[in-house]
Amino acid sequence: MISGRFVRLIFFSFSFLSSVFSFTGFYAYAQVTGDYRSDISVLATDWSDRNNWQIFKGSWQSPNATDGYPGQFRSPGTVTIREHIFIFFPLAVVADITPPFAINNLVVNDGGELNTTGDPSLTIAQTLTVSNGGSMSFGGG
Repeated sequence: MISGRFVRLIFFSFSFLSSVFSFTGFYAYAQVTGDYRSDISVLATDWSDRNNWQIFKGSWQSPNATDGYPGQFRSPGTVTIREHIFIFFPLAVVADITPPFAINNLVVNDGGELNTTGDPSLTIAQTLTVSNGGSMSFGGG
């Protein structure tokens, strides 16, 4: 039988750690197979172009045709928008389509930027994290 003192200690430890991580805004995602991140080595930034992304398969690599772009063929765990600068000019990832599958976690890193064109929608099934210094903007047309 578990004593009340032990249960209180576990509850206190969990509550303390939860409040510390909530207060600091600490969110960490370990890369898992199928995660995507924006590829900062390319100039184009359209969401719908798989060549603008990297996929994690034990290491970061270019997605092949069966991987597609994030949300094209399956729900990725985490999609990370990274800072993307070309000769002193920031470039935004442009959500130009509505992916058929939801994104589980969307992270916009410090300096990262996600914009929309047209009238796309992104379904985020779990969490949206926009770091201090990251940005998202929703436009039309």
